[in-house]
Amino acid sequence: MDESDTILDAKAGRSYYKGELLGKGGFAKCFLFRHVATGHVCAGKCVEKGTLKKERARKKLLSEIKIHRSLSHKNIVRFEHFFEDKTRVYILLEYCNSQTLMELVKRNKRLSDMETQSLSLQILNGVEYLHSVNVIHRDLKLGNIFLTNGNEVRIGDFGLATKLEHSNEMKKTMCGTPNYIAPEILDGKLGHSFEVDIWSIGVIIYTMLVGRPPFETKDVKQTYKRIQANLYSFPSKLEVSRNSKSLIRSILTKDPKDRPNLTVIKQHDFYQQGVEEEQSSSLSELTDKENANTENFNAEPLKEKIFEKPAVFVEKWVDYTSKYGLGYILESGIVGVYFNDSTKLVVDRDREHFQYYERASNTFQSHTLDEYPDELKKKVTLVKHFRTYLEKDCDISKPPPAFQQDIVLPYVKKWIRTRHAIFFRLSNRTVQVAFFDDTQLLLSAQARMLTFFDKQKNATTIAISEAKAQPDIFKRLKYTKEVLHQLITPGASSPK
Repeated sequence: MDESDTILDAKAGRSYYKGELLGKGGFAKCFLFRHVATGHVCAGKCVEKGTLKKERARKKLLSEIKIHRSLSHKNIVRFEHFFEDKTRVYILLEYCNSQTLMELVKRNKRLSDMETQSLSLQILNGVEYLHSVNVIHRDLKLGNIFLTNGNEVRIGDFGLATKLEHSNEMKKTMCGTPNYIAPEILDGKLGHSFEVDIWSIGVIIYTMLVGRPPFETKDVKQTYKRIQANLYSFPSKLEVSRNSKSLIRSILTKDPKDRPNLTVIKQHDFYQQGVEEEQSSSLSELTDKENANTENFNAEPLKEKIFEKPAVFVEKWVDYTSKYGLGYILESGIVGVYFNDSTKLVVDRDREHFQYYERASNTFQSHTLDEYPDELKKKVTLVKHFRTYLEKDCDISKPPPAFQQDIVLPYVKKWIRTRHAIFFRLSNRTVQVAFFDDTQLLLSAQARMLTFFDKQKNATTIAISEAKAQPDIFKRLKYTKEVLHQLITPGASSPK
């Protein structure tokens, strides 16, 4: 980050370093900002005052700020602060370090049903919250769905959003992005309401599964004609599941009154496929505290720790606690799932044998993915889906070692989420802290060393006593120590 480019918030007495360009739109550019005093990283949306000379543009920006700052939900980009200087208005927002859903689809060409389930459920939850406070987003699209580590969804960009005075109010402003715009907005006669967001969700789900929007053409007017005629199809060369087609067809209905509401959408068979029924227990104790299960985390004080080589750690994970649990793959190739009922299933590197732990148990049942008790059928099916996703872009070409019946596989025993990081407590007593700025700390339960991964995944192992000389490492170590102290100290407040 270029420390020579400093932005001053004179009124609040704060300064920020302006770093790399994150993205740009018609009237704004977004940069990485870092608070000079604290090192806190956020996204800074910069709007040139020259673009705000017209009253309409100024009112639009003020409306965006007013609406966004009033929102608070885990699937909405967090509004942090705004200020201005002589030339620009600055809106500081939560930094989402995994770019947008658009980049994810571009990288993967198209997404699987399981990936689409996880991501779209989070979108549905975020939009459900918006509608509960009478806000219509009106510009839901892949580029406005931001992602953090573990593919957590954050809905952003409220430049076209509106807040209704009452739930029956209708709006008539022509707005939106051509590929995602609802037919009633194009028609403009009767006005539009919450259903325009539901239409856009249908377009998003189609785009995730197929790789391109359903009504896309080279000409905008032709795209509008196809939307108004509801002309789209599923490519014959692609395998699209029956349930996903059924869901999309139910949403992309021209008459807004015929579209399913958000609750009905979440109950569709598309979100039940892969299991016969939902898991009986949910992680309510986690979601109440930002997915932070502080009970029995059993973290040891930092003064007892050492870590010489990062031999076992979580390489990639996906948070699907909205329905099933947290899936992960270890650096060694072992795949596991921490289910919502606190049971654990760990698949060996041979991709055949697995170990299963009941809730709060330290002993496991050993089975194969072909032969297992009937009561584990749903969980085995789910772990196969998780494994398919997690093994993407991971090197699994090396032949696995021969399976040994009595060897206990390492697994995630507990995990918590705070505002700045995910903490993994592995069964070998390693604590891994994955920060949302793409850095990580690894600590073990034996002595006085730590391993730090920078944003480029370069590993550095040093003594804890040497961390003070390295500010980037020390501030993360200090935060880690504070969180662990809160977890092991009775009556301490929940981590932030």
